[in-house]
Amino acid sequence: MFQHELAHLRSISDFVTFTQTELKKLEDLKKISPVSNDSIFGQFEQFQSLSQWLPDFLWAGNSKPVQKNEPAVFLLSSPRSGSTLLRVLLAGHPDLFSPPEPGILRFDTMADWYCWTEKSGLPQLFSGIQAAFTELLGLDGDRSLAFVRDLVDKKTPIEKVYERLQHLAQPRTFVDKTPSYSLQLSTLKRAERLFHRPKYLFIMRHPYAMMDSFLRVRLHRLLGPILYGQNQVDPHVVAEKVWLKCNSNVCEFLKGIDSDRQHWVKFEDLVSNTRPVMKGIADFLKIPFDDCLLNPYDHRSRMIYGVGDFNILRHDKIDPKLGERWRQIQLPRPLSAKTAALADEFNYVIKHRLPETNEP
Repeated sequence: MFQHELAHLRSISDFVTFTQTELKKLEDLKKISPVSNDSIFGQFEQFQSLSQWLPDFLWAGNSKPVQKNEPAVFLLSSPRSGSTLLRVLLAGHPDLFSPPEPGILRFDTMADWYCWTEKSGLPQLFSGIQAAFTELLGLDGDRSLAFVRDLVDKKTPIEKVYERLQHLAQPRTFVDKTPSYSLQLSTLKRAERLFHRPKYLFIMRHPYAMMDSFLRVRLHRLLGPILYGQNQVDPHVVAEKVWLKCNSNVCEFLKGIDSDRQHWVKFEDLVSNTRPVMKGIADFLKIPFDDCLLNPYDHRSRMIYGVGDFNILRHDKIDPKLGERWRQIQLPRPLSAKTAALADEFNYVIKHRLPETNEP
């Protein structure tokens, strides 16, 4: 349940009714089987773009610092694609500092970030940057919150916040994992403006598995209105839109990045062949390979709690079966031609396709 939904529940009875209704919707989603050879994805593309509907939500900063920050690593993905698992794996390495979702890249100042956080109705997003400073400064919750609020009051430029994080994390390299960055190409481009030759890890997941996970945690209720400006959009369309938009934006962005600064990983390979995948990542980041990169549940200080996939706490080891989950998923309709084409580029198998004449 999202915090903004709680604001509309005035009594225990409201809460019970809401919960029962939402649980039934989730159960109904599990029972869906293919019902059509047509895609309805295109029907919703007539609505205005997400940036026109809610510009405050997808804020795009324009500042350009006089001097760029030291190199950092950005972990790029769509939501529900394994980025939390990869972040936690990286967080165990002594040469990396990989906190939960700072979420500040798109803004010019911390005042802008705070304004957006308040307007979005998602105060839990405040916890990502707070957790980073809590860990680095050794503060308790109240003192770290006061520290972040001081940055807000002073309208601290975002590049200075990153600079402070990097300085405190030294000699470790700072890693920023925030999936929402990928919703907007202009946000991704800010990394190049703020940092000197940053590196990019891109993790992708089969669209079937990502969409299924996306719907099970009800992210369509959060992102549907942002993407389409209304609530009455088929949940599968919202999930597909997020997969397509995020992955398309990352691919487009990385076209302009040197090959030695980008590394692509599939979630399916990460969970089924963890050692070779993490060795490849270690080589890319130029850090020594260590077995700490293989087990996110080894009780090291990995900041496993916080913004991100809370389901990671339900496991005690990496489950290779998650990489095969897409094979068991049936969608009610085929993916759109654009989504299927991008999945083809990633060499993913798409079981149910549109007839060639149905969509350009």
